[in-house]
Amino acid sequence: MNAGEAHATIFLGQLDALSSSTPPTDEQLRALALLVGSTTLLAALDLIDQSQVAKITLPNGRALYQVAGSIGQYTVHPDVRGGYCPCPAFSQLVLCNQSHFICKHLLAVVLADRLGLFNLKSMGLSWLQSLSLKFAAVPAT
Repeated sequence: MNAGEAHATIFLGQLDALSSSTPPTDEQLRALALLVGSTTLLAALDLIDQSQVAKITLPNGRALYQVAGSIGQYTVHPDVRGGYCPCPAFSQLVLCNQSHFICKHLLAVVLADRLGLFNLKSMGLSWLQSLSLKFAAVPAT
């Protein structure tokens, strides 16, 4: 097991200790801050506190998560291996520099889901179609 895998295993262990029935303890928050950095943790908690995390239930029962960012809404994918966020910080700090293993948006989704602190929304097929059009191939000019 390399250092990154060990780090992720410890992080997942800390998440497993969280519950929607009780608020996180100071000890749990300190442990998370050591793993992800206090700035990232505080930013994620601020997003949750400001109700900026939405869980969107699709007609097929699957869920998407949207989080408000500095330059718009991000559709965050926590179920992809290791999670994925399309924000610039995730691309730069997680994927390129590998100085972090999570961004504030992905952390906010993971914490909000674990603690049951997200806005729940249901969307129809027309919304899903408009979302899928954002990912359509751009024709060559």
